[in-house]
Amino acid sequence: MTTPSDYPVLELPGFRLETGGVLDPARLAYRTHGQLAPDKSNAILLPTWFASSATACPPRPPTPPRPRPAPASRTSRCATTFVPNNALVRGHFGIERLELVIGCSMGAQQTYQWAVSYPGMVARALPFCGSPKTAPHNAVFLEGLRAVLTADPEWRLGRRAPGYAAGLRAFARVYAGWGFSQAFYWNERYRALS
Repeated sequence: MTTPSDYPVLELPGFRLETGGVLDPARLAYRTHGQLAPDKSNAILLPTWFASSATACPPRPPTPPRPRPAPASRTSRCATTFVPNNALVRGHFGIERLELVIGCSMGAQQTYQWAVSYPGMVARALPFCGSPKTAPHNAVFLEGLRAVLTADPEWRLGRRAPGYAAGLRAFARVYAGWGFSQAFYWNERYRALS
């Protein structure tokens, strides 16, 4: 498991969320690969997918570099990460044009948002396994997972308390039924994971 000290972290003091809350500071972890061209024309952004970490990104990106943001903070709800990503890309790295924004799942939603919000900045967008808006069925699923986690007696204000494990085990059991296909179970592919 990675910790914030394992990769660079950009701190954004007093960062205001679209919902009105404030993260003070918002912490945006990222990872880069390759060499940024002198004119910064080869930049690719890969926003994180749900439950991702900096170590999850492939060792060889399609075109270097690739900033990799991690969750902005530990909150009971997913914080909006699109604006902090822009603070990272434009503010920290000084990149005004992205050759590609590519993302999967929640990262795909951010990819759509980048393309819509900054059409002149994003040359190409490749969202996959995601949609521009969370479908009602997916929203119910995500709220169900949240309910499983927060039902654990050790859950305190959206943070894990010492010894917190029952909620995570329940979360994993529920997600295992949704995260893998029926064919995964029909073909007993789970046996290879043991």
